Amino acid sequence: MTLSLVGVSIAVNLSAAQFGASDLVGTVSAALGESGLEPRRLELEVTESVILDQNPGTVETLHKLRKLGVRVMDRTAVTDRK
Repeated sequence: MTLSLVGVSIAVNLSAAQFGASDLVGTVSAALGESGLEPRRLELEVTESVILDQNPGTVETLHKLRKLGVRVMDRTAVTDRK
């Protein structure tokens, strides 16, 4: 049986430690490839502190995820909107 992910969006909560993992972009890219999920349908929810972090590694990861087409959202804003 094949799982169809057409039209499905998935939100994943990430801790600051998970976001800072050495190969988060590679892990996300591999998961997208294996699952067949379109990158625009993946939303990574992180704390505001991750988004505001000016660490070059964090900024680079945010840019790479955006280039993949993955959305990164402030978890607080997402929670407030529900």
